[in-house]
Amino acid sequence: MKRLLSFWAILLIVMTFCGCKSHSKLIQTTEVTFLNSKFGCVQNDWKFQHKGEWFKASVPGNIHVDLLNNELIPDPFFGTNEDSVQWVADSVWCYRLQFDLDCADGMSYDHRQLVFDGLDTYAEVSLNGERLTAVDGTSQMDNMFRQWVFNLPDNVKKKDNVLEVHFLPSVPFDSVAASEVPFKMPDTRVFTRKAQYESGWDWGPKLNTCGIWKNVYVRSWNDFRLDDIYVEDTKPTIDTNGTWLSNVNVTTVADKKRRAKVTVEVLTPEGGLACVATKKVKLQPGENQVEIPVKIQHPRLWWPNGMGEQPLYQVNVRIESKGQIAENRAPVMHGLRTVELKREKDAIGESFEFVVNGKPCFMRGADWIPASSYEGTLNTAEGSDVYYRLLHDAKEVNMNMVRVWGGGIYENDAFYNYCDQFGLLVWQDFMFACNPYPGDKSFMQNVEQEAIEQVKRLRNHACIALWCGNNEIHNGLEDWGWQSALNWSDKDNDKLYADFSNLFEKMIPDVLNHYDKNVKGYVSSSPTYGWGHPECTTHGCSHYWGVWWGELPFEIWWEKTGRFMSEYGFQSYPEMATIEEFTIPAERKLNSPTMNNHQKHGRGVLIIRKAMEDDFGYTATDDLDEFSYVSQLVQAEGIVKAVDAHRSQHDKCKGTLTWQLNDCWPVASWSSIDYTGRWKALQYRFREAFANVAIAVHQNEDNAIDCYLINDALNDVKGEWKVEVMNMQGENRQVLSSKTVNAKTNHSQKVCTVKLADVKDVAINDAVIRIQFVVDGKVLAEKVTFFAKPKSLNLTKSDIKQEVRFFEDHFELKLSSPTFQYGVQIQETSGKQVKYSDNYFNLLPNETKTIVGYYDVDSQGKPVIKIRSFHKR
Repeated sequence: MKRLLSFWAILLIVMTFCGCKSHSKLIQTTEVTFLNSKFGCVQNDWKFQHKGEWFKASVPGNIHVDLLNNELIPDPFFGTNEDSVQWVADSVWCYRLQFDLDCADGMSYDHRQLVFDGLDTYAEVSLNGERLTAVDGTSQMDNMFRQWVFNLPDNVKKKDNVLEVHFLPSVPFDSVAASEVPFKMPDTRVFTRKAQYESGWDWGPKLNTCGIWKNVYVRSWNDFRLDDIYVEDTKPTIDTNGTWLSNVNVTTVADKKRRAKVTVEVLTPEGGLACVATKKVKLQPGENQVEIPVKIQHPRLWWPNGMGEQPLYQVNVRIESKGQIAENRAPVMHGLRTVELKREKDAIGESFEFVVNGKPCFMRGADWIPASSYEGTLNTAEGSDVYYRLLHDAKEVNMNMVRVWGGGIYENDAFYNYCDQFGLLVWQDFMFACNPYPGDKSFMQNVEQEAIEQVKRLRNHACIALWCGNNEIHNGLEDWGWQSALNWSDKDNDKLYADFSNLFEKMIPDVLNHYDKNVKGYVSSSPTYGWGHPECTTHGCSHYWGVWWGELPFEIWWEKTGRFMSEYGFQSYPEMATIEEFTIPAERKLNSPTMNNHQKHGRGVLIIRKAMEDDFGYTATDDLDEFSYVSQLVQAEGIVKAVDAHRSQHDKCKGTLTWQLNDCWPVASWSSIDYTGRWKALQYRFREAFANVAIAVHQNEDNAIDCYLINDALNDVKGEWKVEVMNMQGENRQVLSSKTVNAKTNHSQKVCTVKLADVKDVAINDAVIRIQFVVDGKVLAEKVTFFAKPKSLNLTKSDIKQEVRFFEDHFELKLSSPTFQYGVQIQETSGKQVKYSDNYFNLLPNETKTIVGYYDVDSQGKPVIKIRSFHKR
């Protein structure tokens, strides 16, 4: 059973808090004392109460993790334990911390505030027995996506303060709110500003949790403090010989009138001085806005992954007044780029295209869900955390965009920092998904403050390319039959449409227009039209689910290609090594209670089986290991066909984002990387399918194969195009096409059509087609394809020769076979994690393929390797 770590590293706040470095002539203005577990000036760690006893807690964290770490509940991810922990959501939970206020440096401060960056969700805060009210007048916290600030009361002590946070169950609040609405909502979860997926999804468990899920600290200051920095690009230029103009907008809070000097320093990506600007200001009591123009000569532009580099300029701010100083604790890292969403009426319908630095970009990537059902518990130590691993994995397979889905959370700062570094543009949903939401005044005010805080937190990131109001709510209102199913009157229906408009077409756009002028794209809802509308292929962004929900064949992707594919997918199971981590041996059967609990889609097994039979001729089996393996081949085959269809129709379609990149627990799902970090077959196939320069194929109505060459790089690429055919034994090799081709930038071109009639002495079920694009003697792009589906291929069972050499932290595996091998899987059977240079690949006859596998040097023993390939049952 997998155990969770008891210590979660703390990510320092990027920009919102200020402090001083020690200096003999300067008085320290601001100090932040963190009250997280294992950090800051505390006498005792956080504790939580259960049945009258106090147990060790982790902050940031949540109640399920704390109960698990104290062995008070079984692991909710294991077996069917999810069902046995539902009582947790119905309970009241108290967290307590005893701390010393002035142990940091013994100084006195005129102003002290207690700050919670995140409380999930209905919470009451008390200090030394006194109930606290937030500075905005809120006495009961009710939004996990907001920061809550309290002025410390007079009863605060230098020593032995007792801080308590009581969390109340959300369901009773939802029920009361629902009873006050004159019509029935599809789901009552919408009344609470809480991560919606906690209530269960068709890929996630129902773990309605609570806790202090972000940093908590005491902010102390004298006279003034630095509160916020916003780099607004006022006159950007894509001319690298020109001058980039920005305004650095500084927000400072002062307690009285005073004169001050504000200095902005911008450093180059290498650490040299790019520019410095100073302004003398008169601070007034309260919040002050200071705008300082800066000029950056010869700007180095930030580009998406595959199109260029990702240089980040460092922005530092310093405020001085009467011998006191405030400066940002961590630098603001800002990439110089322009990004806009281009939506124009055209002969097809309405376009949906991202333009970065004046260059149209085809987006390749995936949708992101929270990386754990335990929000706030992910390690964020730079370079070693889950965020790094998953986002680096996305970069490694040539993705350039991730979409943060609206049913999860606004992600940790580390997420966006890595996206900046890796060149991954972010489509950022606001946290609303799959249901209409209330429109009353208090709800709207709550959400407005949430939107303001999140936009201000994220707006400096180069990766932010688009803000989207919600996931599928307009689609649901239009197409999901709520009005008839829930007996809404026309008046009720009109009210919900009006609430939708007020929230997503008025209030949120107003917040964006005021607080983020660097991003030129907003859509109120995704998709523009549901997949049952003909406009889903002609207008805006599309979620096409006809293949999964509609059980249509993979070939329909070509016909159903839209202007921008922001969601589509097909399920697979994680590999056996992952399944073994959440099952006992007796439960390792496809329809066991445990496996049923880890397949949240009611028809999931049936839909996968149907595709297995239709495309792979694979009949029903209860062999879970084999089922998992073939399900991954099916998923990879189907989704790559979709990517090929989208990228081939480059003049029409401008982006393809698959559902989904990752998982929040070990489960059968649409992910390409399972919860443990193991790559599925699809993730390996993405490296080729998402390459900047790639080959795509489409089998047309005449059973001939149209071959496309796609170039998403900044420059044209000239190379040699070669199409070769052979049989399954590598015999009768023949070249069908060989010529020089110029792959134009931002373009897809059909280079040739391969017809069976052109192939001599090779049967349709025996033909292996290899297409290559060679530049300067190096294979830049390659594709292996067939005239027939895998179920009809003449796959011969033969031994795969293996030669393996082990080194300190990796091994090299050489494989060869006298016959063609489809879907070769390298399987580690002892449970060790291995990262392969390639897997689930096709092995051509009489050719040697070398695979490198990396594993943890601290693990005992060498990996145990097993090789298999696909053969029809």
